Amino acid sequence: MLPCIHQLDIFNLRNIHHAALKNFATINIISGKNGSGKTSFLESIHLLGRGRPLRGIEYRSLIGEDDSFSAVHGVVGGENQNSEHSVGVSVAHNGKRQVKIDTKEGVPIADLVHVLPLLVIDADTFSILSGGSGLRRQFMDWGVFHMKPSYGSRWRAFNRCLRQRNRLLREKTTALAQMLSWTNQLCALSQEITLHRSEYIRDFLPLLRETAMAFGGIDDVQLEYYQGWDDGKDLANVLEYSFERDQRSGQTHYGAHRADIRVRIKGIDAAKILSRGQQKRLVAAMRITQGKLLYQQTQRTPLYLVDDVPAELDATYQAFIYDMLQSLKSQVFMTCIEYNNTLQAYWRPSTMIQKFHVKHGEITQY
Repeated sequence: MLPCIHQLDIFNLRNIHHAALKNFATINIISGKNGSGKTSFLESIHLLGRGRPLRGIEYRSLIGEDDSFSAVHGVVGGENQNSEHSVGVSVAHNGKRQVKIDTKEGVPIADLVHVLPLLVIDADTFSILSGGSGLRRQFMDWGVFHMKPSYGSRWRAFNRCLRQRNRLLREKTTALAQMLSWTNQLCALSQEITLHRSEYIRDFLPLLRETAMAFGGIDDVQLEYYQGWDDGKDLANVLEYSFERDQRSGQTHYGAHRADIRVRIKGIDAAKILSRGQQKRLVAAMRITQGKLLYQQTQRTPLYLVDDVPAELDATYQAFIYDMLQSLKSQVFMTCIEYNNTLQAYWRPSTMIQKFHVKHGEITQY
């Protein structure tokens, strides 16, 4: 079971003033009333693993009302001390963020993400099908990042080229040599990123079809990858043709940053043909498949943050998610209003469970 959290210290994160937690299990269940602080518990793990808030809100909203900073420290690793890392993330009111891994300070977020790969299943997750293309790019890029060691550096290089090209567009520059240089680099990196993404979708789709069929009988799932410009066309030619439009708007309209995955069922947009319940089941199957593919290709399992699934799926499909998570042997942190006999019945006798209760920001482990 790699990776997992062994210890967690939370300081001044929303209504959690301080919590020192350890002895986590495979399945960690966090119960409490709405507003008690149980989602803040998940928020602390998300900050530790991705260096940013769970739902894209401002950093200062994480910090307690009377505090000047928020911080999370964790011991993360495998099943022995040789594979452990000490990880810490702190944020201040001015938005300044500090990241530390072991003795190294100021480490890149990419290193943090690699140490603790996280997947989230919550209410926002279910917008992947009907939401904007950015959600689906994030979904796709999470998988590529964790399976292609060079992907993170290539994506950062691409974004640098994109920023520079857009700056020149806004300035209405006459420095054509500079524009050509950044455009050529952007085209080369777009091609490289597209190749990695295409390979990921190719490997992901068969597993998704298998999982979606088992999870509610959703048949004939298709993933149509749009690379960010029309197939069969050379990106350099496309950008040359759209140059005046790009210059008027000050932004680049074609490239890897405009990629998308079009999810279809029997050739029809999944968001249009599936009911809301079916869409939730398909998205849950997509999240589970990401974990399956990561393990298949790297022998690593992601850590799952699962926020209030009982409010999103009925008992039959909750049972499927929990069974699949147990099969993956992923460490799971999940919230619920109340831990009852119905929830208890989902777990196999061999599954290690740890329970927490949150009330007014105070966390009790029992």
